[in-house]
Amino acid sequence: MTLLLINGAVFLHIPKTGGIYIHTVLDALGLIKAPLGHEHADFDHAFWNDRFHCDAKVLRHILRRAAGLRRAPARMGPDAFKFCFIREPLKWYESYWRFMQGLNWHKWGDEQDPYHWHPNAMLNGLGSSDFNEFMYNVNRKRPGYVTEMFGWYVRPGVQFVGKQETLEADLLRVFSLMNLDVDRAKIERIGRQNQSPAHIPMPEWDPALKRETFRLEYPGYVRFGYSTEGLA
Repeated sequence: MTLLLINGAVFLHIPKTGGIYIHTVLDALGLIKAPLGHEHADFDHAFWNDRFHCDAKVLRHILRRAAGLRRAPARMGPDAFKFCFIREPLKWYESYWRFMQGLNWHKWGDEQDPYHWHPNAMLNGLGSSDFNEFMYNVNRKRPGYVTEMFGWYVRPGVQFVGKQETLEADLLRVFSLMNLDVDRAKIERIGRQNQSPAHIPMPEWDPALKRETFRLEYPGYVRFGYSTEGLA
């Protein structure tokens, strides 16, 4: 869930990057003011929903304007501090596959419907109990999907992009950038959340498929500073 914080900052939640942990920490510290948009709304969808947040439907907004009624003010300032977290692309696929195996490949939203949009809707119908078959399906339908998805969130105006691999340290960095004095002891008591089921094994890549997927995701490795050693 994309969140508006009490200080006006905005957290954009990318799936499978530690966002549930971040949400839990923010909630424990009493920093959450309200959700923005629907679950996992990206930059455009979160801000589109915010513009119409008092209108359940665009039609209602149009009727309000036609009647000359003042629209409620936006819930965020134009200069709000915005942050999100990402993850190494190939590791993201591994984590997502294990997570979805535990959910029996539940479908996510509708990529064509702004009211029910979800970033993972593009992967609906591509699931398989065979990890390599899943990856083949992804590469065929949506090559470079993870790098593309990250780009929906990491837009100009997003001031900080943390990494799931350094989740706790990067979240503390976010608090520092926002000049928030937080209770670190309370944070340390919160463990990782929403992890993939332990009974589902780590997938084993077909070497050729892994090289092909890395080639497709290479721009993401370069853009976000992930090591490419041993992947080329």
